Amino acid sequence: MQVRPSEKRKPMRATLRLLVMPIGLGIFAITALAQETPPDAASQPAPPVTEPVPEETLPAPLDPAVAAATEGVDHLRHRRYDEAVVSFSRAIRFDPKFTQAYNNRALAFRLSGQQNRALADYSQAIRLAPSFAKAYYNRGRVYEDLKLWTEAIGDYSAALRLDAKYAAPRYRRARIAADAGNLDAAIADYIKTIQADPDLLDAYLQCGVAYHDKHDYPRAINAYTALLRRNPKHTEAYNNRGIARAQNGDLPGAVADYTKAIELNPKYAGAYSNRGIAQMQADKLDEALADFTAAIRLEPNLSAAYANRGQVYEKQGEKAKAAADFAKAEELAAPVEGQ
Repeated sequence: MQVRPSEKRKPMRATLRLLVMPIGLGIFAITALAQETPPDAASQPAPPVTEPVPEETLPAPLDPAVAAATEGVDHLRHRRYDEAVVSFSRAIRFDPKFTQAYNNRALAFRLSGQQNRALADYSQAIRLAPSFAKAYYNRGRVYEDLKLWTEAIGDYSAALRLDAKYAAPRYRRARIAADAGNLDAAIADYIKTIQADPDLLDAYLQCGVAYHDKHDYPRAINAYTALLRRNPKHTEAYNNRGIARAQNGDLPGAVADYTKAIELNPKYAGAYSNRGIAQMQADKLDEALADFTAAIRLEPNLSAAYANRGQVYEKQGEKAKAAADFAKAEELAAPVEGQ
């Protein structure tokens, strides 16, 4: 990339990155809006991956089918999926109409990567118990694994018809709608998800991202703030709220949020890079330079940080350093041959 000192470049703004289904956002897009609860918030409730049936829901007394199923649940809890399949299969041989055994064997199949066999078992569970909402939800998750979005939405909607307060399928349906660009439908489902389960933190986070995508920054800020009231140590919520505040014209508030995210996670390269943008927009070039350099040190392949640091160098008259950073940014952003 040829750099001319007279060129005026706008700082690369913080942009959205989907962690589940990435969207291309241009050559120098910065790591920005996170969309999943981070590892440091893993202790918080999250949408269940699936719905195994615990032992206490199994019928009594402990006949051979129930004993085998109970054994299978123990295998599931310890991630012994092949052994779980054997135990649930034995339970089904004892009782071919044992709905929970089909549901739980399906879970073992799914977690071991056998999605088609999982689909067959969830479908059998639904045939045996058409009002079994969790089986519809679980089958919807398998359809998502297979990228069969219409079928997944159908199963989540069926689960909600059976149980309107069932938060997990509504949350998943909202995620699919958001990824498809149906932001109003997604937001409506996120709000109802939060009403049904106020502890499902990812629903607040995703709702904020959806408002952000609609450029409704005040409501995005409100969603992240609501999340932070429930978990004041949620680094991604601070980072995302900082982006929304910056785009809403509140640079000091944005810097404060990025700083809090960095305090909670000193290795958060995206927060350093985003704070650098806010500092650059406020003409605090030395602070911006320090933040972009910190981001590069933590994540050496972050092309946007090089591009933005190059702009700082250019403003400071450091033409050679600016040219080197712009070249590095272009090199990192270039597509890899064969991909």
